[in-house]
Amino acid sequence: MRSLKRSAIAVGAAGAVLASIVANASAATADAGWTVSPGGQIASVNTTQNFIVRNVTRGLLAYCQETEVSGTAQSGTGLPGQSLMAFDFVRFGGWTGDPEICHYPFGALQVFMNDMPVEFDAVSHDTATGVTTGFLVNGDAPDGVGITGSLVGLDDGCELSFGGSGSEPGKIGVTYTNPSGGSKGRLVATATGNIVAKNVNNKCPANFYQNGDRLTFEGPLLIGSDQVVTSP
Repeated sequence: MRSLKRSAIAVGAAGAVLASIVANASAATADAGWTVSPGGQIASVNTTQNFIVRNVTRGLLAYCQETEVSGTAQSGTGLPGQSLMAFDFVRFGGWTGDPEICHYPFGALQVFMNDMPVEFDAVSHDTATGVTTGFLVNGDAPDGVGITGSLVGLDDGCELSFGGSGSEPGKIGVTYTNPSGGSKGRLVATATGNIVAKNVNNKCPANFYQNGDRLTFEGPLLIGSDQVVTSP
């Protein structure tokens, strides 16, 4: 019998280059020189594009048909790159219309993210495209562990946690594209970051998940945004 776990916060997710970006993210975001306008409350519900939790190591995909986020954006000039946006609610779901259920090859799946809020830290900005690259992080997480969470299979009992590789704080790569030409701004998770599977239980098939498997999170988080982010 399926046992559904409910949560108010559900998250229904090269080598050398990525390592360099992660290593230098803190130094880059410490530079004061970012502008965010108008700032204030941010929220959206996406129902048009799937969000994917990908096991890069084994090629396994989990799909969420909806994403919902809410939080706040900073406002002003001369800002450091940390926490330009902070989200105190994140939900992934939408499979068969359930707001908290995603799915993967063995059936229903829930994805949970721990310790809200999570924050958007900016690393670099391309003035030509209006795209800011950075990470989704959790600066307030206990013991500095960063982004952590879990995947819970509701039909097969497969459960695992996820977090940063080794002792690194967990980070999910994201880009924010400014509104332009009638298109609204978008914060999108990309196939970058340092998230790996941990504490995989014995009900997870070995060809689905094993400890240390690299996981990526890919798809829209915030859509329809009026926020403009720039940096010199």
